[in-house]
Amino acid sequence: MTARTKLTVSSTALSTLLFVNLFSRPLGISRDVQQVILLAAFIPMVLVVAYLRVAKVEGDKRIATIPDARAKARRRLITIWIVMVPFTLLYSLWLPALSGSSLGHLGDFFVSVAALLIVSLIFWIRLRTMPNPSPNPTPAPGNSPAEPESRLR
Repeated sequence: MTARTKLTVSSTALSTLLFVNLFSRPLGISRDVQQVILLAAFIPMVLVVAYLRVAKVEGDKRIATIPDARAKARRRLITIWIVMVPFTLLYSLWLPALSGSSLGHLGDFFVSVAALLIVSLIFWIRLRTMPNPSPNPTPAPGNSPAEPESRLR
């Protein structure tokens, strides 16, 4: 089982436990059982963090070994970054409607600019820490194509 599959299973278990705990009153679950469910949620939570690290290492190894994978991952990351720029700049329009509170036009604008800076910093750090491609293997001595011809003479 890959780390990605283990991550999916553990995050599904965590989500299920948290939703059961969230809707425990309508489901008629007692307070003691709620506390047990909440404590039990820490097990998959720890597993999610551990499997995230393992999956990241596996992904970085895969990207470093496949010739074009790094370039594709880099382009994908830049594309997501470009999509996030208007999304964060439009915070001042949709965030007050969603949250029900506003800081005024200027305050909402500064929140969207701060969000843009934070998102840009995260993407910039990720782009800087992407693994370098593996170097091209150099032929071992005695395996160059010119040498067999010289041996025949």
